[in-house]
Amino acid sequence: MHRRTGLAVLVAGATVAAVAGALVFADSPYLLVFPLLGLGGLAGALVARGAAARALGVNLAAAAVALSVAEYYCWFDRPAPDPARYAGRFTEDYFQRDDLLGYGPAPGIRADARKVVGGALVYDVVYGIDANGLRRAPPGRDGSRSCVLFFGDSVTFGEGVGDEQAMPYRVGVRSDGRHRVLNYGFHGYGPHQMLARLEQGRLPGSAGCDAAVGVYQAIPAHVARSAGLASWDRHGPRYRLTDTGDVVRDGHFDSDPPGAAQRALRLERCWAVRRVWGPERALQSRDLDLYLAVVERARTRFQERFPGGEFHVLLWGGAGERQYDAIVAGLTQRGLRVHPVAAMLPGHARDPDRYALGPHDAHPNPDAHDRIAAYVAETILTTAAVVADGRGNPREAEGPTRSPRR
Repeated sequence: MHRRTGLAVLVAGATVAAVAGALVFADSPYLLVFPLLGLGGLAGALVARGAAARALGVNLAAAAVALSVAEYYCWFDRPAPDPARYAGRFTEDYFQRDDLLGYGPAPGIRADARKVVGGALVYDVVYGIDANGLRRAPPGRDGSRSCVLFFGDSVTFGEGVGDEQAMPYRVGVRSDGRHRVLNYGFHGYGPHQMLARLEQGRLPGSAGCDAAVGVYQAIPAHVARSAGLASWDRHGPRYRLTDTGDVVRDGHFDSDPPGAAQRALRLERCWAVRRVWGPERALQSRDLDLYLAVVERARTRFQERFPGGEFHVLLWGGAGERQYDAIVAGLTQRGLRVHPVAAMLPGHARDPDRYALGPHDAHPNPDAHDRIAAYVAETILTTAAVVADGRGNPREAEGPTRSPRR
């Protein structure tokens, strides 16, 4: 009998030691931890002295087998790693921590950025960042007090294209400098960065804007970003829904650091946990509700900052896509003006690659940027309630100018 007790202690000790080693040294520790617990439970059942102990070992082994299956399934089904390689100043001192927005560009720099996939050059561009930390924009006419403020992510910023090819810059060119253009977009941003800027008045370059139009360029992935599911945005501004459906600022996504036990267990490296509760979890209805409320609040804050200003949403995606349709319905119900980007790009539904940088990057190419800019300049800006005449004097808008490219 004492021999069985000794074997049980030996099995338990070996299992604990193996699990501890996996937690410390393995990149994906739970691919080992769960099978080890299963083996330990099975071995414990075999050497157990009583029926209760044997049942405990069998149940532990069964639970560990189920968890192992789930962990390996989530591991095999995990997002594919990015095959791209990046080079240039873009990989050095370009990104900086920002306590309001989470991160942003270093102001006043020119950063070269090269992307290569499988030996093929995807793009080789330079990002010009002005003293305010914004993508370089064309100068407005002297004395112009009419401004267009652009919000969004890398699509608005102009990833993969030169300064003068980005959509906001092209809007400034197409409007002949009548409006000051301010590009607040940046790689990986979501609507929560837009709202944080508007709430805190972090709108550099907007001083003296008497008439303003806000343009938020959205993609369906912004729903996940505003919910805090972007791995690169751990310090981004966090918002939560109240019981009344309003949104309030709630620190940062990383405001609640993991406790000592969670750090020791390295649960962030458990693929099943990541799939159920972490950054790979499925979107829920509350995530969409939060997103819609964040965008609505951003519109409200924009109009408070710029009385009489108009706020528009340019939305990528296609009718019939579940997330896209839900965003259109939700924003429209809240009274926001939604403009489908696909309608600005002829043939986009049949051949979206025509407007992409290439097969390895779906960001819009210069032609797409220019066509969207044509729509903004010739439809949105010419039908705004009030525009400026270039000398800071508001005037009633003229009728819309139809784009020859639409």
